[in-house]
Amino acid sequence: DEIGTIAATFNQMVGGLRERERMTRFLSRSALRSVSSDTASRSGCRQTVAVLFADIRDFTTLSERHPPEVVVGLLNQYFDCMSDVITKYGGDIDKFIGDAIMAIFREESERADPGLATTLARAAVSAGLGMQKALAGFNAHRTAAGEFPIAIGVGIAVGEVIAGNIGAQGRLDHTVIGDVVNVASRLEGMSKQGRHTRVIVSAAVHALLHQHLMCEQLATTTVKGKSQPVPMFEIIAWATEPAPPDDRRQS
Repeated sequence: DEIGTIAATFNQMVGGLRERERMTRFLSRSALRSVSSDTASRSGCRQTVAVLFADIRDFTTLSERHPPEVVVGLLNQYFDCMSDVITKYGGDIDKFIGDAIMAIFREESERADPGLATTLARAAVSAGLGMQKALAGFNAHRTAAGEFPIAIGVGIAVGEVIAGNIGAQGRLDHTVIGDVVNVASRLEGMSKQGRHTRVIVSAAVHALLHQHLMCEQLATTTVKGKSQPVPMFEIIAWATEPAPPDDRRQS
C-alpha cells in the first residue's frame, strides 16, 4: 500500500545517507563527488590548486621504538587534529601516506577568477601555520599525559595540475599529478632546514603573498626531480593577519 511504499522509500534513503557517511571516512570530497556523479572515467582536466604536504619528523625511528598500537594510536589522534585544521581552511585531504598528509586546496566552481591562485595559496598557508599551532596544543596534551611529543614539517606549492581519476580499470583514485605536487613534497622534505615555523613555500606562493608574509629565504638548492635549483622560503609569520576563512567546505 502507499504507507508501505513510503516506508520502504524512507528506509532506502536512510540507508543511502548512512552509506554516504561511511564513504566520507575513506574518500576525499573530490573522490566522493566523482563516485556520486557516476563519472569515474579515466579522463583528466587542468586545474589551479594549492598542494600541501605534511610529514612527521623522524617517524621511522618512532615506529622502531614504540609498539604498533602506540604508533597507530598516535597517528589516528594526529590525523584527527590536522584534518580539522585543513578542513577549516577549505582543504581536501587527498590521501594519507603512512605518516604524511597530502591536501589539496581548489575552487570547486568553474567560474573564472583571476585571483584564484592567491586565494588558494593564502588558504594553504593559513592551514599550514594552523597545523603547527594545533600541534603545539596536541603536544602539550601528550606531554601532560606522559607521552612523547612529535614535530612536523610542511611544504606548500601552487600552480596548475592535472586532476582526474587515475588507476586501473577496477581501482581508480581521484587525485592530482604534476610538477606542483612534486615541488610541494620536496619542500616538505626541506623543512628540516627551517628555523621558525618549518612551513616552507615555493617561489610561486611567495610571489603571490610576499606583501602579507614575513619569510626567510632558505639556501637555494637542487631537489630530487628538478634539474634547476629551487628557491624556497620559510614562513616566519603573517605580516598582516588574513581575515577568518569563509565556509569553503563542500558537502
